[in-house]
Amino acid sequence: MTRTAILLVSERRDLLGVGERLVLEFRGEWAAGAVFAEVALCRAALIRAGVRAGLAAATEAMARGRLVRHADAAQELASVLARRERN
Repeated sequence: MTRTAILLVSERRDLLGVGERLVLEFRGEWAAGAVFAEVALCRAALIRAGVRAGLAAATEAMARGRLVRHADAAQELASVLARRERN
């Protein structure tokens, strides 16, 4: 295999690991498919922005941040709706 092919395979493996780690981290909050979709969206955005070196680490950080923010927003919405139902 050429060096480029080896790097691509290695990066793919790293990105799969990112998805698996985040699925485990957000188990119970997000479905696995939603986590993998977020990872794919973040990866695509970073590639469009020109990120190549450290793509897996950047993808993991970006996806984790977005999943946390989405979870916080969902919890806030649920609490607002619960308060409305009580009133």
